[in-house]
Amino acid sequence: MAAIVYQTNKKTGVTYAYESISYWDKDKQQSRAKRKCIGRVDPETHKVIPTRKRKMPTSGDKAKRGPVPITRIARSFYGATYLFDCIGEDIGVIEDLKKCFPESYRQILSIAYYLILEDKNPLSRFPRWAAIHHHPYGESIASQRSSELFASITEENRQRFFQLQGKRRVDREYLAYDSTSISSYSKCLRQVKYGKNKDHEHLPQINLSLLFGQQSSLPFYYRKLPGNIPDVKTLRKLLSDMNSLGYDKKIKVVLDRGFFSAANINDMYRHHMKFVIGAKLSLKLVKSHLDTVRDKMRSWTYYRQDYQLYTYSLPIIWNYVQDRPYKGDTIKADRRIYLHLYFSPERALEDEKAFNNRLADWQQELQSGQRHPDHEKQYAKYFEVKSTPVRGTKVVAKEEALADTKRNYGYFALLSNEIKDAVEALEIYRNKDLVEKAFDNLKDRLNLRRVAVSSEQSLDGKLFVQFVALIFLSYITKKMRDNKLFKDHTMQEVLDELDIIECFEVPGHKLMVGETTNRQMELYSKLGVTPPASLQ
Repeated sequence: MAAIVYQTNKKTGVTYAYESISYWDKDKQQSRAKRKCIGRVDPETHKVIPTRKRKMPTSGDKAKRGPVPITRIARSFYGATYLFDCIGEDIGVIEDLKKCFPESYRQILSIAYYLILEDKNPLSRFPRWAAIHHHPYGESIASQRSSELFASITEENRQRFFQLQGKRRVDREYLAYDSTSISSYSKCLRQVKYGKNKDHEHLPQINLSLLFGQQSSLPFYYRKLPGNIPDVKTLRKLLSDMNSLGYDKKIKVVLDRGFFSAANINDMYRHHMKFVIGAKLSLKLVKSHLDTVRDKMRSWTYYRQDYQLYTYSLPIIWNYVQDRPYKGDTIKADRRIYLHLYFSPERALEDEKAFNNRLADWQQELQSGQRHPDHEKQYAKYFEVKSTPVRGTKVVAKEEALADTKRNYGYFALLSNEIKDAVEALEIYRNKDLVEKAFDNLKDRLNLRRVAVSSEQSLDGKLFVQFVALIFLSYITKKMRDNKLFKDHTMQEVLDELDIIECFEVPGHKLMVGETTNRQMELYSKLGVTPPASLQ
């Protein structure tokens, strides 16, 4: 039942009229009322004058630029989070997150900042960190709230973020692709399976694939996979994902030889992708051509002093095959591909030394009678064992088999359907190691060596926030490497140096930043950021 209620403001003397609607509160078991202001009362006519209706902001309204109003008095650490804010604006991460997660992007950023600064610390310590740091969300996030945040990050919004980030880089550079394994004790995650664990741990796992821009050194895409899926089978799903994101005809990828298969090469040709991929010397395609130029390529003409190795390139033919079930036929055609061959004298010596050490161990095991089950294949391949009652056990090496194994030491090969020059292909391929370093950052610094969630939604959301943190870490890593900061500092030392800069918040005033030293200003400059305006 609705009624009109009048109430006078004691400070202003203005009387307001409210529409009061009574209702029964089931939880509190009592009658309550909802009030809505409908206007103020004219003191002369005593009529109700409707109040002006305020326009409520909608999702389509463009947010006004400017700082968030200061509502408290506080002093907090500011220097490192200021650095992240500037980086996020520069590379478009904040803008893209805001488009994809308008309600929660500040929380995502705050947790990402925490993961970077609080090396290996669990999320349960976030409230303590938030209380002393100036960060995008500005408030604490309890463990329960962070779980809810992770669960709210949908696949649709993640894919949109990948698409926006990819548009900033995919047309301009080669993309390095690789995968890693992440162990888990959880029995609730469907993709946790036993597989080839790259950390050599006897635990079930999930696999995580990552796509990096080589020139920018920034990641823009990742995908979670079942733990029993080998690398060679993940590429086809990557191609499908890139097709759905609209990149399939623009992508250039760099892959290690674990991804090599005839099916993968054919798929990349079919999707018109450019690639550089490592190839095993045992492949018939590589072996047949290497045997014809093995001696020729080790002449001075093909030696590269800067790289201290010999290089040789030649165009060859790839036998392209495409099955078309919908037409009931198979397309077969010749495609040009460039084979790049390399020989490193230093690597040959290292490989031979390591092989000789293993041979000595295997021979000792045979002579002592302490055979190891895992070495039976090597025993049979490289040794002949004779035993007599009088002379005992005699172990003789198969010199022909040894020579055949050592024949390819120091050699390696790359294939590309675009790069004609061996040195250029090698430089692009070697830059792939930034993915390995990114995996190290994810596992060690961002605390992803073990999956510590119990639901698929929480895992997906947490992985995404860690991925956002990885973007910032990768940017800082590149800047530190380009400016040779790693020579005298670790990343943690640089972040700690900047983190001690304070800011002071007072309502009605602009954010005030504390003093910065010349050293701190120099670090900001080398990291590509303008130092904050201080009080000095």
